[in-house]
Amino acid sequence: MLRLGIIGAGRIGKVHCESIGRYVKDAVVACVADPFMNAETEKTVKALGAENVTKDYREILADKSIDAVLICSSTDTHAKISIEAIEAGKHVFCEKPVDHDVDKILEVKAALAKSNVKYQVGFNRRFDHNFEAVRDAIASGKIGHLDVLKICSRDPGAPPVEYIKVSAMGSENDWEAFSEIWEGLDEKNTRAVILDLRGNGGGVIDVALKMADVMTQEADIYLAGVHWREDMGGLEQTYSTGGG
Repeated sequence: MLRLGIIGAGRIGKVHCESIGRYVKDAVVACVADPFMNAETEKTVKALGAENVTKDYREILADKSIDAVLICSSTDTHAKISIEAIEAGKHVFCEKPVDHDVDKILEVKAALAKSNVKYQVGFNRRFDHNFEAVRDAIASGKIGHLDVLKICSRDPGAPPVEYIKVSAMGSENDWEAFSEIWEGLDEKNTRAVILDLRGNGGGVIDVALKMADVMTQEADIYLAGVHWREDMGGLEQTYSTGGG
């Protein structure tokens, strides 16, 4: 029996806990760790099959009976915990992305090179049977020459603000800069903001906003774009417009 530890008891951590209990018959979730573990979360993950819980993920890494860990914590912790898990000899499944910083990802790669640990990043669509069917249809020539491929996918709901601060934003400074921009936009009854935090989509943002503007008939509703300016070292509001 494979004994697993899950680090992070947010939405995706619970999803993995449930999936392991339901579909992986030769594995058990030995422990779930989360610094904000409370009675409600403990009740939830134990109902999904977890044996134990803790607030300190290091207890999982120190437990020699645990074979592998799933890193489901916030993005800003992935690289650090990955290296600690590798050094502890645990096999690792890490939610995407490993980090926003390439140098930190390379540190994880270097740690792996010195170990016999198996490490997988959760690019789940590579194992999705629907995506596999599309790939097979293209590779076999079944659909002929491919000019355009459009695939749409979305989560069931927007993530909480606390998650966005550390996982969607590159840093706390990004969040503070965006918050200042948002406060100004909120006064204009802004309904939507399109973000490009890595700095390559400014032009795309402008096009998207202009298209949305055309489709928005209410003159008092505003849309806005925010993108990363490398030369400024921060976020900049690129476009704000009324509807119609």
